[in-house]
Amino acid sequence: MKLKIKRFKELVGKEISLPQAIVSGANGAGKTSILEAFYFVVDGKKADGSVVGGEIYSQYAKTKNELIAEVELQ
Repeated sequence: MKLKIKRFKELVGKEISLPQAIVSGANGAGKTSILEAFYFVVDGKKADGSVVGGEIYSQYAKTKNELIAEVELQ
């Protein structure tokens, strides 16, 4: 399974292969955003169960019109 993320919070472009993935990094690197992207793909909500709001977009994205988070099953 792969998780592909584009312009999701601070994750401008990431592709992560699962289930054999270890996510680590400094504070603010996007570890929680990876988990939230997965929850967003599965049921359209944030990890805490709340409805996704405008803050889900990357502050670094040039436009706010293309948010992509998808799961590819193999």
